[in-house]
Amino acid sequence: MFSLRRVLPVLVLVFVLTIVIVPAAMAGGSWMETPDQQVEPGEEVDLVAYIWASEDSSAEESQWLAHFNLEPIPVQGSVEQRLMPLGPVTVERSGLGAYLQYRVSLTFTVPEGLEPGHYMVIVANDQGHNLGDLIGADLAIGVEPWPPSYEWPVDEPLVAQLPDNAWLRGPNWEITAGQVKRKIYPICEWPCILDPSILDDPRAVLVDATPPWSTTAATSTTTTTAASTVESTIVTTTSVPALEIPSEIAAEASSAPAPVEGGWQDLWWILLTLAGAVYLASRRSKAPIAEEQRVQEDDAHEQTRV
Repeated sequence: MFSLRRVLPVLVLVFVLTIVIVPAAMAGGSWMETPDQQVEPGEEVDLVAYIWASEDSSAEESQWLAHFNLEPIPVQGSVEQRLMPLGPVTVERSGLGAYLQYRVSLTFTVPEGLEPGHYMVIVANDQGHNLGDLIGADLAIGVEPWPPSYEWPVDEPLVAQLPDNAWLRGPNWEITAGQVKRKIYPICEWPCILDPSILDDPRAVLVDATPPWSTTAATSTTTTTAASTVESTIVTTTSVPALEIPSEIAAEASSAPAPVEGGWQDLWWILLTLAGAVYLASRRSKAPIAEEQRVQEDDAHEQTRV
């Protein structure tokens, strides 16, 4: 039997974690990414992020400075700061909106003598303010990186340097870098192409790239024909061939890494914590009952002897 007095605090704790941690993880922010899946000390690295910033922010006027944290991200515990200045980052309007409003770029050389691990690059101005929704960069130096995923426009110049199985993602679409290199582009709910003239190429093909984990409502917005979608989202396009996915492209997409959704991973950890806490609470709640039962049995034996 469960003891409500012991289980109730656990349920309250899990409820608080669910309403606070999971939405924050799902909301997320923008990260600077590099086409190099693994970098080494002394190597030159290109970092790019596309970010959102409010219209009244000083994203273009302020000088935004990058710093490299020479202390690796620990597996447990807090991150210590030993910052090395990298100089200013380049901030420029992309011509797109929403989460692709500004392009932020930085090129620097990784410091020598670093032990293998994950390292942070931080961007802020002289007042210590963050740049829009930019979190920073997480560089895997001498270790395996996280699964590659990029929230970039499909014609970002550095896409040409990505491995073919790297994912490009946006609201209700995802496509591999290999497909983009073959001029296969997604039908986007919001504009996701910096230069619409790439669709003038007669080899360009638009495909419905709605991910399988997307909702039914979102799927219905991307099932129109390519011509009507292009006309409604991008003004200066010409006719585009009918939707047609070559067999080799379909095979390439099926062999790419599966999507990794951070919010759901956090939810699974909370559910596992809940299961373990309930199990421990049930074990503890049984202990007093067993003890009480043993005392009653001893009393019964004592009366029998009398």
